Amino acid sequence: MANAMLLPVLISFLVLPFSALALTQDFCVADLSCTHPAASELLFVTEGTILAGFISSSSNTVYTKTLYKGDIMVFPQGLLHYQYNDGGSAAVALVAFSGPNPGLQITDYALFANNLPSAVVEKVTFLDDAQVKKLKSVLGGSG
Repeated sequence: MANAMLLPVLISFLVLPFSALALTQDFCVADLSCTHPAASELLFVTEGTILAGFISSSSNTVYTKTLYKGDIMVFPQGLLHYQYNDGGSAAVALVAFSGPNPGLQITDYALFANNLPSAVVEKVTFLDDAQVKKLKSVLGGSG
């Protein structure tokens, strides 16, 4: 998925401070969709299979790919993205960020684990009152 638009992101991993972690996902486990407002993310699969993707900010185009051992995907800074283990066994990946503190905003928690009034959430999500209240209940929100 690398192209000319992603080249500056890849270069930033080589010249700027960065942070990293190891990710292990059991079968049929997903990371909740999230953004990192202060860094791009690089995902390198070392074992198993991970379905990964992100949504562009300008056209809402979905870029998705099944990643196998040795594959890499880069999630540009600030874009909504996800990872899901769709293989038959645990998956392991190394994750690196293009900055020491990438920040994290998990979409579901941002919308439903807060005290934003349900009526406002309904308007900005096109969900009805029952759906909003159910999600707020599950995720610990109020309002």
